[in-house]
Amino acid sequence: MPLHLSGETAHPSRSTKIAAQHLAEEIERHARRQLAGLEPLPPSNGGGTVAELLRWWLEAYASRLASADSVSSSVRLHLLESRLAGLTPQAVRPVGLVNSGQTQALLGLAYKFR
Repeated sequence: MPLHLSGETAHPSRSTKIAAQHLAEEIERHARRQLAGLEPLPPSNGGGTVAELLRWWLEAYASRLASADSVSSSVRLHLLESRLAGLTPQAVRPVGLVNSGQTQALLGLAYKFR
């Protein structure tokens, strides 16, 4: 159980548990409908590119943050302008990003040892 700053154990409320159960049931219904062919399955390649996913995230979520301008600027500068942006999410795997040098090169960032 998580602790409050006071050191007391935090207990999830009944309404939180009920909401989580409803969400789990909805996700399960959606998956069953997909398997039955009533709803489309997600693309096997992850669908779209990392850039498209980042743009969607910037619009849907990051725009609500107090630091939206800073976050948007960083994403645009460091991610949308990188080679990573052209990959599909499925193509981005830890195996391909073995060390920091490779990650930096993939992102197109200057990486120097001094």
